[in-house]
Amino acid sequence: QEQKLGLTNRSFLFRVRGVRYVFRLPGAGSSAFISRQNEYLVYEALKARDITDRIVYFDPDSGIKITVYEEDCHVLRWNSAPEAEIKKMLRTLKVVHESGARIDRIFYPKAEILGYEKKFREANFSFFADYAAIRDQLLCIAEYLETVDFSPVLCHIDFIEENVLVLKDGKIRLIDWEYAAMSDPMMDLAIFIISSGYDPEDLKKLAELYFDRSLSVKEEKKLYAYAAVCGLYWSLWAKYKEGQGYIFQEPYAAKVYGYVRIYINKLAEMGFFAGKEDER
Repeated sequence: QEQKLGLTNRSFLFRVRGVRYVFRLPGAGSSAFISRQNEYLVYEALKARDITDRIVYFDPDSGIKITVYEEDCHVLRWNSAPEAEIKKMLRTLKVVHESGARIDRIFYPKAEILGYEKKFREANFSFFADYAAIRDQLLCIAEYLETVDFSPVLCHIDFIEENVLVLKDGKIRLIDWEYAAMSDPMMDLAIFIISSGYDPEDLKKLAELYFDRSLSVKEEKKLYAYAAVCGLYWSLWAKYKEGQGYIFQEPYAAKVYGYVRIYINKLAEMGFFAGKEDER
């Protein structure tokens, strides 16, 4: 039984001796974005911590994955979950960030942007209408992130609500690690808020819960910078898939790209582009 047609893969639900499992079949063209070897290494690195989807079989060559289907669980929703549940999710995420695990892929913001630009040119795909107008600002942001306190740790990168499962006993599992890379924890916080259409105020609140304190001005600026890069990365990803013929159920690329402008404006208000940013 096909469970869902995901944005990257197809998933099928099947039963063996009364236990249900999920069979993940990589989608066409997914190898352009994903190293299944890296994904496999992430699961191996986090296996002992028991916080990911429960792997039964994983072939790093084909990307075929079989996991135990989690019965009676629910997706964590930022706008309705109790704060205690959100804090538990963030503690689980911190286990990943503080695990010391390393993989080859490092998320360098500028390199990721330039990489997508190259893909678009080679495929003769069109960019967003105003992309040229904000490109210099985006590269400025990306260069900043690669110099300010850049000490990458293992991150999920696709840390969206649908990848956070709350089990019936309250345990949190973080699933679907195919986009994982070494990055800054703020990258994970940014995608969690942006992907579901929440506001900058929500992002700041999530970050303060993660760090268990108020943010400094410098940290807030860095957070918004990652949000701008995150919005661009996933909007270019979605627009590239549209160019390949994929039809989204919603205008996902345009929706996420809208956050690029929002966070560029937030940074401008903080004097980022005028060189007046407060480092306190």
